[in-house]
Amino acid sequence: MSQAPTNAPFPHAPIAASHSIDIDKPLEEAFHSVIFFDVPSIIQDHGPLPGAARVEPIKGTWREIGDSRRIILTNGSSVHEEIIKYDLNKHAAFRLSEYAAPLKQLVSQGSSVWDFEDLGDGKTRVQWTYSYIPRSAFTKPLVVLLMKTLWPGYMKAALARLKPVVEGA
Repeated sequence: MSQAPTNAPFPHAPIAASHSIDIDKPLEEAFHSVIFFDVPSIIQDHGPLPGAARVEPIKGTWREIGDSRRIILTNGSSVHEEIIKYDLNKHAAFRLSEYAAPLKQLVSQGSSVWDFEDLGDGKTRVQWTYSYIPRSAFTKPLVVLLMKTLWPGYMKAALARLKPVVEGA
């Protein structure tokens, strides 16, 4: 009798959406401004999707792997966010978990990944990829629908708010 491996992959592959912008700032400045932006001023309501109302620190100063915070959304729900990868001026990744209803019923966790590319001449490309892992095969179609129809506009609107903030920093 064989046992399933304990490090088996998630039963459901992540469903992702991605959007990028070019910022008129050198890589180092763009990285710092993007990674440490004021969440409520950038992540705002978009259609039926809630924005961020406030951020509550949980662990650390939001500068190192393992630091975490809770984001309270405008619909009263919340999500736990933790830094899981931080490669200065190149890449940062955050795990999102402990979703409140209604998202809790759809997904087990999410990730927010930011990649940075030096374009030269003081310009930086920023790519934001957000993904969710569906809670089950039954919730997967709803997660796909969310990520293909609503999420791209949500991301595009947030990045449109972020660009002038970073360029003005």
